[in-house]
Amino acid sequence: MASVTSEAVAAWWPLVESNARRFQGIGNAEFDDLVQEGAFHGVWEELLAGRKPSVASVQNAMKDYIRFWSHRGLANGEPSVG
Repeated sequence: MASVTSEAVAAWWPLVESNARRFQGIGNAEFDDLVQEGAFHGVWEELLAGRKPSVASVQNAMKDYIRFWSHRGLANGEPSVG
């Protein structure tokens, strides 16, 4: 298993943030939660597995987060309004 540093994840930060801005508000998803999902699942786990992160891996992590909460009628652990 590869070692992952915060610097390695930080190199992907602009990609993570730009996609979080794109997806925020969908299913009540908040920017900070999307950044966390994209950075951890989309980048860190890919690096840990020895793979190069991609736009798709970041977006898929964020979409999975949105789907998970949307199917439960929740976003960020709180009941959705509206």
